[in-house]
Amino acid sequence: MRGRRKRIRNKSLKVNAPKKCERCGADDRLERDHIIPLSKGGLDTPENLHYLCNTCHKFRHSEEKILRAIKRHERRVELLREKLSKEQLKSWKIDMWKYRLQVLRDLNTLGAIKYTSYWSDVKTHSGVWYYRASKANKTINTPEKPELSNNLFKGL
Repeated sequence: MRGRRKRIRNKSLKVNAPKKCERCGADDRLERDHIIPLSKGGLDTPENLHYLCNTCHKFRHSEEKILRAIKRHERRVELLREKLSKEQLKSWKIDMWKYRLQVLRDLNTLGAIKYTSYWSDVKTHSGVWYYRASKANKTINTPEKPELSNNLFKGL
């Protein structure tokens, strides 16, 4: 937690919610989750707690991470709007994060038995997107795509 004090969590607090997953309704492998995270000013109170199953809990945090990345890149593009050409404003990073979000949601539908990271889809890897962007925009100086024996780039 680099330089920040970890907030104390009261493990004995009762959760004011039914003992089932808030997202999918499962009643096993439940974990307590703060509705408003402590890091965002949420309180460690029964009203700010609910249950999520292990799979939905991991999904929630991954989805929040991706949504923060999308917002961060959109803010950067907005700040540079006056300095960039219309073509340069098309951010491959925003497209990449949106694709990752879609893959995450497709892999972790309601009732999924286990959490699956978007990283399991090779098309979500940033190298693939950077390669595509460098081919589309010759201003990015990158070497040619190497020939890979395992065909990671096949079908892209």
